[in-house]
This record gives sequence, structure tokens and C-alpha cells, in this order.
Amino acid sequence: MKRSRTFSNLIQKQIESYFGSFDRIDQSYKHLIESIIFISDHFQSESSITPWGQEHRQEAYFLYFHTLNTLRMEWVFLELQRLCPDFNTETIIDFGSGLGSAELAFKNVFSSSPQWRFIENS
Repeated sequence: MKRSRTFSNLIQKQIESYFGSFDRIDQSYKHLIESIIFISDHFQSESSITPWGQEHRQEAYFLYFHTLNTLRMEWVFLELQRLCPDFNTETIIDFGSGLGSAELAFKNVFSSSPQWRFIENS
């Protein structure tokens, strides 16, 4: 099954608030590609924490992994909305929350605002 989805306004606003403008992304494009590959290799070969503090790793994680995770979670929540149109909850506990992509995806799909509890050890 082929699916496509565009960035929501919330993701767009997050990217713009972090980078200021897309010129900053263009300026560090080569470093971002290298960092994305580095982080991907890291996730596949090691179980240690994310190499967050290294140069260009934050930008790469934010632009690539966080954005993709948010889009993936949107598909999960869209399917939940389709299968359970009356879904409602007061609290969500997010284990391994990372940068909060599940919360952002939830806000993109549902109009309710449950209380979120984030648990992230790295």
C-alpha cells in the first residue's frame, strides 16, 4: 500500500521555529546528510543513547527522524480515528517519547487535548 502525506502546519512551524529559515538547512545540507546516515547506523548497531550532543546531530535528528516519526504516528492516529471514531482519553503515557512526535501527531489528528506523561531516559 502506497501512502503519502504532507507536513502539517504544526510540523512546519516546529521546523521554522528551530531553524529560523530554510537557508540554515541549505547551509548545512552536507553535514545533515552525513549526520542522518551516522545516526541511522548508530540506531541499527548500538543500543546506547542517541548521539545528541555531537555537531549537526540535533538538526539531523529533528529534521529527519522526528519528522518521519511524527508522520508515522499520524497514520496510526488516523487509523485509530477511523476504527474508533468516538475515541477519547484524558491521559496518555508516552514511553520512549523522544522529542514528542506522538503528541504532535495526536494534535494533528484529534481535537481533544489529553494530559501527556513523557518518559524518555535519553
